[in-house]
Amino acid sequence: PMRGAAFDHQDSSSSSSSSSSSSRRLRDERRWVYFLACFGNFTRIFQRLAWEVGAILLLAEYFHWGAVGAGYALSFYGFSQSVAQYAYASQKSHASKADVIRQDVRDLRWLELVEFLAILATCSKSDARGAWRVAFNVLFVLASVVFYVASCLTSAPLNDLLLVRAARAKLTEGVDGVGSGNASPATLLAIQYGIFFAFFAAPIAARGAFVLGGVNTNSMAGLLVFGWSLQTLANSSLVGRVETGAVVFVASMLTLAVTWFMFDHGVGGTGIANVFSWHPVAMAMAFYLLMTPGQYVYRQDATPLVKLVDWILLTFFRRSDDDDQHDVTAGRRRRAHATLMALATFFAVLGYVFVFTAHFVSGESEIALGERSSSRIAHVALGYVALCWLAVQTAAGVLKALHQNETKKSFTWHGTSGKYLLLFAYVTSTLGFWLRMNYANQEKWAVAFRVALTGGSLLLFGWRLFPPAAYPPHGIDEKPTYDDDDNNKPSPSESDGETKNNKNDVNLA
Repeated sequence: PMRGAAFDHQDSSSSSSSSSSSSRRLRDERRWVYFLACFGNFTRIFQRLAWEVGAILLLAEYFHWGAVGAGYALSFYGFSQSVAQYAYASQKSHASKADVIRQDVRDLRWLELVEFLAILATCSKSDARGAWRVAFNVLFVLASVVFYVASCLTSAPLNDLLLVRAARAKLTEGVDGVGSGNASPATLLAIQYGIFFAFFAAPIAARGAFVLGGVNTNSMAGLLVFGWSLQTLANSSLVGRVETGAVVFVASMLTLAVTWFMFDHGVGGTGIANVFSWHPVAMAMAFYLLMTPGQYVYRQDATPLVKLVDWILLTFFRRSDDDDQHDVTAGRRRRAHATLMALATFFAVLGYVFVFTAHFVSGESEIALGERSSSRIAHVALGYVALCWLAVQTAAGVLKALHQNETKKSFTWHGTSGKYLLLFAYVTSTLGFWLRMNYANQEKWAVAFRVALTGGSLLLFGWRLFPPAAYPPHGIDEKPTYDDDDNNKPSPSESDGETKNNKNDVNLA
C-alpha cells in the first residue's frame, strides 16, 4: 500500500506538472497572438500610409505634377488595389479549407518579395535631368502600383493566419475550421491599436525622412525598406518558419548594398581605390554573406545551399565518399558549415587588416585613442570584442571537428556561442553604418541608405534571435528544422513532426 500510494502521488505530480506547463504555454501563446495582432497590422498599415504620404509629395514637388495631379494619381492607385483585392478574393474563394493555410503562407512570402523589388524600382538618381528624369518618373509610377497592390493584398493572408494562431490560443469564438469564427474582443482591440498607431506614426516618419534626406525617391525607398523589414519579421513570427533561402537572399542583398555604397563616390562612398573602403566590404562578406548562411546549413530546407558549397568544393578539391550519396548527410552539412565559417574568419581578418592599414597610413590610433566621436569609439571597442570572440569560436570549431568521431560530444556550447557572436556582429556593423567614414573629406552615406541597411540588419537579427520552432503549427510546414549540429535535435519520440503537431495544439513561433 505504501508503494502504491507513492506511485499514485508520482502520477498526480506528473499530471499536475503537465497541466501547469500546458497552461503556461497557452498563456504565452495568447500574449504572442496579441503582440502579433498589434505589430503585424501596424507594419502593414505603416507601409501603406508611408507610401501614400511620400508619393503625394514626390509626385507634386519632386516630379512637378502639382497637388491636383498627385491627387488623381492616388485615386488611380486606390482603384488598382481595389480591383486586385477583388480578383485575389475571387481566386481564393475556390480553394479548399485544407489548402488555405499553405496558400496563405505562400502568398505572404511572394507578396513580400514583390513588395521589396518594387521598392527598389522606385529609387532614382536625384540629379537626373531631361529624358532620364522622365524615365525615372514613369518607373516610379509603375513600381508604385506594384508596391501598393502587393502591400494591400498582404492583409488577407496575414489576418487569415492570425485567426489560425488565435484559434490555437482559444481566442476565437465559434471556430469550426480555417477562415471561420470571430476573433475575441481583446484580439480585435490589439489589431485596432496597431492600425491607429500606424495612422499616427507613418505620416510623421515619411515627413521626417524627407526632412533628413531631402524630397527624393531614395528617401522614401529607404524608409519603406526599413518598414518592409519590420513587416517581414512580423510575418515570419506569425507563420512560425523562416526559410533559409530568404535569409541568404537578404544577407546577399546587404552585402551587395554595402559594396556599392562604399565604392561609389556618388552615394557618399570613399571609392574603390581607398584602402578603408575594403574594410566594410570584407566585414559584410564575413558576417552577412558567409557566416549568416553558415549557421543555417543544418536546417533541412538548406539542402540547396549545402549542395552549392559541395559543388564549389568539388571544383577545387577531391571527392569524398559522402559525395556519392544522393541524400545530404550530416557530414556534408558539417563540411559546408566548416567551409563557410572558415571563409568568414578569413574575410573578417582581412577586413581588420584593411582598417589597420588605413589607420596606420593616416596616422590614426588603432584603438580609437583621441577620437572625437563616442559612437566611433564604441564601434572600435565592439569590433575588437567581436574579433576576439571569433578567434575563440574558430578554435573551438577546429577542435570540435578533430573530435567529431568520438562518442562523447565536445564543445557543445559552440552552436549557441556562434549564434550570439553573429548577433553581436550585426549590432557592431549596424553601428558602423551610421559613422562618418572620413573626417578629412566628410564622406558619409545618405540617411536613406543608412536606414535601409539598418532595416536589413535588424531583419537578420530578428530572424536569428527568434528562431522558428522546431515544430510549427500543423499545416504550415511538415518537416522540422534544427539550428546546429548539437542543439534542438528531437528525441526518438518526437521524430515525427506531424504527430507532435497533432498532440500539441499550441505552438510558439
